[in-house]
Amino acid sequence: MVSIRAMRYDEVSQVLTVDFRNWGGTKRYFDVPPSEWAQLQAVFAKAAYLQNVIAHKHRSEALLAA
Repeated sequence: MVSIRAMRYDEVSQVLTVDFRNWGGTKRYFDVPPSEWAQLQAVFAKAAYLQNVIAHKHRSEALLAA
């Protein structure tokens, strides 16, 4: 199960950055519109929304913890 530690969104570049608790890594999702960021903030099950909606629609890159 995915556990989110923190999320940040840059509206200008439309990049969503998510820090995960369970594997200690960070992932960036590109071209996320403000409407999807707003929906992610509003839903109770943020990890499920992230996996089921955002991860399937947007290019991403994993950043390894230092």
